[in-house]
Amino acid sequence: DGSVINGATVTSGGESVTTDEDGSYTIVVDRADSAEISVSAEGYLDYTDTVEAGETEAVLDVALDPADSVVATAGELKNAEVGDYVTVTFDAKALNGSADFEDCSVYIESGVFEGCKLVLPDTIIVMKGDTFNFRGVVRSDADGKYVEVTSIVPKTVGESVRVVGMTNNMLYSNALVRVWGRVTAMDEGTFTLTNASGSFTVKIEAAEAPEVGDFAVVTGIATENGVRAIEILR
Repeated sequence: DGSVINGATVTSGGESVTTDEDGSYTIVVDRADSAEISVSAEGYLDYTDTVEAGETEAVLDVALDPADSVVATAGELKNAEVGDYVTVTFDAKALNGSADFEDCSVYIESGVFEGCKLVLPDTIIVMKGDTFNFRGVVRSDADGKYVEVTSIVPKTVGESVRVVGMTNNMLYSNALVRVWGRVTAMDEGTFTLTNASGSFTVKIEAAEAPEVGDFAVVTGIATENGVRAIEILR
């Protein structure tokens, strides 16, 4: 739910540390091709992830699911009870974009649970046709059950919202766009994205900056100076 977990045990190889009062930790591991990091805490499901080598330091932020979480396929999500924490793993497909409704709700098309309503925080942008996995809590309202989403893991970008470059009629438009290409230059607070349509500037705000040479997918707002990034995927 976004609160910190102190006293969690973080393990890699033969080393173990405990998270501080603010939920932070530092663990030193032998350099190798990759390092497996495991996290456990009372009342939560165990978590395991792999950090690839190549950097002398790596940051791994971990979200632990409560022990009573439902790791949901489509059928399991349909049967989840109000109050259940769910981790959805079936690559849900969005039937609409989160900007289409005032409460940022998205309806998903996924087998037996077609039509499930998700309510996203305004910091998460989903476009029509995107596929993603997600975590959240099952809630209910007058229309029935829905999932209050806390985080998503994007899988693929919806083709129905494809935009491959900036055009003159997009300037000043404040349109929500999705563009992608290769990062060819970096500057303070901005980078240049290049694709078959040319090059344009992306302004970085809350999103994490990519590196030169990365292929990046940017969701953002079209402005006179390029795109103001909301989300950057690499």
